[in-house]
Amino acid sequence: MKITAENISAIMGAHVLGPDGDKIGTVGQVFEDQISGRPSWVSVRTGLFGLFESFVPLDDADWDGADLHVPYDKALVKDAPQVDVDNDEPLSATEEQELYDHYQLAYAEPTETGMGASGTGTSGTGTSGTGTSGSGTTGPAADSARFRKHVPSDAQAGDEGAASKDAG
Repeated sequence: MKITAENISAIMGAHVLGPDGDKIGTVGQVFEDQISGRPSWVSVRTGLFGLFESFVPLDDADWDGADLHVPYDKALVKDAPQVDVDNDEPLSATEEQELYDHYQLAYAEPTETGMGASGTGTSGTGTSGTGTSGSGTTGPAADSARFRKHVPSDAQAGDEGAASKDAG
């Protein structure tokens, strides 16, 4: 099944598996499209101690209720541009473009309808992919960053959310 706003919390910390079924890492953060609210990218903790987080697009990902399956191999994911996931600011337009370029996905500038960013047609190995959606595949404008880190609501955060309210 596709990842939706309703099942974001379920994929946090889930294993990420490549097309061969091998574990790539674990989901670190989910990044949403600021226009549509749709989950669009996840950071994946890789490496011996999960110290590094690489980004993976969710367009062609599948959630089976336990694991997140992506059509990209481990090497491609580990080589993806690493973005500071501790920063709560949205990804910059330059960072977005680097990610789309890495995964060979077409980048279309954001529109008010939330359509535009897309790219499908991977070969299953994650080493090639083409496709377009929306109109135009030019680079993003300097101020058009649209992906931001998903922050759980107080209901999802449980006691952590309540504790922060009490501290204020």
